[in-house]
Amino acid sequence: MRKLGLVRRIAAGCAGIVVVVSLAACTSTADEAKSDSSSSQAAGGGSSGGGGDSKDLTIGLISHNVASPGIKLYRDVFTRLAEAQGWTVKSVDTAGDVVAAVNQTKQWIDEGVDVIVNDTVSNELMTDGIKAAQAAHVPWFSVSAGTAAGVTNEAEANEFVSGSTLATAMINQMGGKGNILRLT
Repeated sequence: MRKLGLVRRIAAGCAGIVVVVSLAACTSTADEAKSDSSSSQAAGGGSSGGGGDSKDLTIGLISHNVASPGIKLYRDVFTRLAEAQGWTVKSVDTAGDVVAAVNQTKQWIDEGVDVIVNDTVSNELMTDGIKAAQAAHVPWFSVSAGTAAGVTNEAEANEFVSGSTLATAMINQMGGKGNILRLT
């Protein structure tokens, strides 16, 4: 059985990373998108086979499209912070392919991951993966992916505050002069 404290630590970590990434994305220059490896193993880590020990934790991290600077930054920071805890992070860039994301989720569940973290793939489109995680008692955390039945925790940035902060940073960066094009 999973410990509630572990679930809370992961939820707080996801929420904290959302804030850091939101602010960092405003001021950083994105690296060119590099090919994504299918997994990143922490030194000395290994698959926990579904165990609840926070020192032997395996996380499946789904990234929607690491060609996006914000998503790549989230994936990289999340992985670095998780591995600093001694956790193993298996990550995948689905390049926008929701079917691939669901299939990868089910594969990780079969491999015994302890937690699934979904970075921006709409949870409404991930219901088959979420149901599989629920059936296996694997917590499902998501970042900016919307709420859905079976999601353990959804971390969202406060878009009003984030928008105000980012707009102010852009105006300051431009010295208060120029034009901003808004694409929706």
